[in-house]
Amino acid sequence: MYNVARVALAFAVSAFGDITYALVMETVSPRFRYLPTISVGMGWSLGMLAVPGMAYIVKDWQALQLYVCVPLGVMFLVWIFLPESPRWQLANGEYDAARKNLMRLAKCNNSPKDVVEEVIENAQKKTGTPEDTRKGSFIDLFSTKRWALTTSVFSFQLAVSSMVWYYLTVSTAAVGSSPFISFSVAAASEIPVKFINMLLIRFCPRRLALFGTFSLITLVMIALIILPTGYPWAKLALLIVGKMCTSANGSIFRVHISEVYPTVVRSVALGVCITIGRVGTVIAPFFDDLSQITSPWMSKAITSALCLSCALATRLTHETFNKMLQDNFDTNGQEAAQSETCRSGSTGDAASS
Repeated sequence: MYNVARVALAFAVSAFGDITYALVMETVSPRFRYLPTISVGMGWSLGMLAVPGMAYIVKDWQALQLYVCVPLGVMFLVWIFLPESPRWQLANGEYDAARKNLMRLAKCNNSPKDVVEEVIENAQKKTGTPEDTRKGSFIDLFSTKRWALTTSVFSFQLAVSSMVWYYLTVSTAAVGSSPFISFSVAAASEIPVKFINMLLIRFCPRRLALFGTFSLITLVMIALIILPTGYPWAKLALLIVGKMCTSANGSIFRVHISEVYPTVVRSVALGVCITIGRVGTVIAPFFDDLSQITSPWMSKAITSALCLSCALATRLTHETFNKMLQDNFDTNGQEAAQSETCRSGSTGDAASS
């Protein structure tokens, strides 16, 4: 029964996290796409930081499970106050609901109401045919060679990123005399990473940022192989650097995926890529067993090779830095309907706000 409940909880939490990123991405203009890193990412880091403290105070693991899940009940209240994504409404032809939503947002932002009508009018022109307003599905992610390659690359990279993150997280707790202190230090290191993420997302091209973080993780793994035993704090420092890099590219991935796929399949694409990426999370705990069976450096060597492959695979994806979000597939399914570079005018900001 416990395992069944854990599976149900995993589905719910994963869906909540993926949709949250998609919703934030669809309601902000390109220059504010770093906001998910601060809003969603900071909450994740603070939650991680709270876990070792709660585990130290609450010795009963069953009670700890209950205390950790209680705050999720508050999240039900979010549904009452959270508006639907105007971009999703426009992409699906719900113009009246989108107009009402945008009018409320325009009032909060002191934007002129005629801009809202202009946004609605432009959206109606772009989604004027049944093909334009069709619902996206899982099949669309593999409908052409381009989308199949993009989805496969993202899924592979996310699997490696998730695997390395959990592998390094577990490894930090095993370093030093107290797992509570080691885990707390590693969790606290993720807080400044959010501000680094903000700068990377705001000013750095997506492929370059992902290439850099994966390359740095590769170097960290090689350094861990070379590092002699008897230097626990040096090992912890390297593990934290690697963990910071995986945390950074995890945030960049969500932004990049949200920018690559059109609105009609954005949440589906996030869900599929991240779900397939969870395969790496499942594999991560067995890396310690692999080191015990073979050699202590084997798991790190495999990890470094996989990270290097991910760094090189960034050339197979599309650069989306400072591009407007895409809304629909075109009639051929090859390109999305909207791919022009971000404009700084009030119309573009109002459509994304």
